[in-house]
Amino acid sequence: MRGFAREVVLFGGPRFNIKPLAGTPNIATTFSRASAKYDYSVNGAFSGFAADVKAITDRGLSVEGAGTNGVQYADGKPSLATSWPSEWSTINARGLTQTITKGIALNGLPYLRIRLNGTANTTASILMDIVSSGTAPSASFGQTWTASMYLALSAGAFPSGACNMSIAELDASNGQLFSSSTSIKTVTSAMARLSAVRTITSVTAAKTTFQLRMSVTSGSSYDFTLDIVYPQLEQAPAATSPMISTTAGTASRSADIYTLFPVPGTYDVTYTFHDNSTQTVTSTITGLGLVVPTTFVQPILDITGLGR
Repeated sequence: MRGFAREVVLFGGPRFNIKPLAGTPNIATTFSRASAKYDYSVNGAFSGFAADVKAITDRGLSVEGAGTNGVQYADGKPSLATSWPSEWSTINARGLTQTITKGIALNGLPYLRIRLNGTANTTASILMDIVSSGTAPSASFGQTWTASMYLALSAGAFPSGACNMSIAELDASNGQLFSSSTSIKTVTSAMARLSAVRTITSVTAAKTTFQLRMSVTSGSSYDFTLDIVYPQLEQAPAATSPMISTTAGTASRSADIYTLFPVPGTYDVTYTFHDNSTQTVTSTITGLGLVVPTTFVQPILDITGLGR
């Protein structure tokens, strides 16, 4: 789809300009993406964008590379109304009773709700496999992987012990080589996206897995309920746009390809992001145009520096 580069998007609040032109409003652009994608606004509301439609919210324009979600049945497998998906493997609840339900959250997302209550029979971590050895995606030395999920406390008191998201690397025989964890300080009733990142350090690594862990104390009583929404495990340096829906296997979202066509030349192109930080990239542009990089972690509010 070909258009012009000044794109003024009016939301209910402030006016945001996606303006890769800086005084040259007739710079042409093209945009394509072979699949649909989702993105979210400042207040957490989700929007879906069809193939070849730019993902623009009040956070800016999302331009990112292709992504593949290694979590099978990322929607929690609603067809199993009261069960943890077998593709996620198992839960070691440390003696607590687990009750699972499925539903649709207020923001329209499918959730897996798990209540854990009773008295812990050991001092250890509750282990919730999201990606286990049986369904783990292939991984190798030097790759960076990011695990993410939306998590909310829908009832009860969150355990006061350590809680973390863990990524592990396994060898070809499913033996654990190394792992790392990212601490979760607190979980509230507000749905929040949490993430953990690990770079594979073993030359014999063949797979990577993803767990949610919560520490409990033997003899102590607990009663809390968590909502888990759309976990992802992807080869990326940070969590990409959410809700790459999967079934019995991985699934992918195509890359955004956003191309600008100023007069050929060398430009210092400045990108301004959602948090008002900037990055300037010196770019030599030919008649093939400037393809906006897909390596930026944040949505883009402005692209400037292409004016003559």
